[in-house]
Amino acid sequence: MSTESTHLTIFFFNIIFISTFEPSISIAASSPKFPCSGPRYSSFPFCNTSLPITSRARSLVHLLRLHEKISLLSDNASAVPRLGIPAYEWWSESLHGIATNGPGVSFNGSIPSATSFSQVILMAAAFNRSLWSSVGSAIAVEASLSSVYHSYGRFCMTSTGQ
Repeated sequence: MSTESTHLTIFFFNIIFISTFEPSISIAASSPKFPCSGPRYSSFPFCNTSLPITSRARSLVHLLRLHEKISLLSDNASAVPRLGIPAYEWWSESLHGIATNGPGVSFNGSIPSATSFSQVILMAAAFNRSLWSSVGSAIAVEASLSSVYHSYGRFCMTSTGQ
């Protein structure tokens, strides 16, 4: 095993070790449903929508502690109560559309679900670019009309661009 490989192994072991023994953070009632909601949290630079996205992202990364950054690396990210960031789950990459994206997706109630498209490898085998474009357009329409809110999407941007 090379020295570089050994260092990488130790590095990743340390990340896992730190995240395992991280203090348990409960999601208290004081944690907002969405980031940047409420006067206590809206003053953070990453909440200022007039700033460029790169500035906002840098601000957030700078404010996060190491164990918080590590806890945000999985599909079920922990809350960061001191920054007003609620827990969220971004379980799926929408390879079938937004139909069954797991617990991170909630429809507005009037529509129970959306179209489940074929797996992308099957659509790719069709070598039909207009098919890919049509599926992408349909997913976009369903997402915007169904009021699908991924919690990470609400944090960064909704279909209205806010």
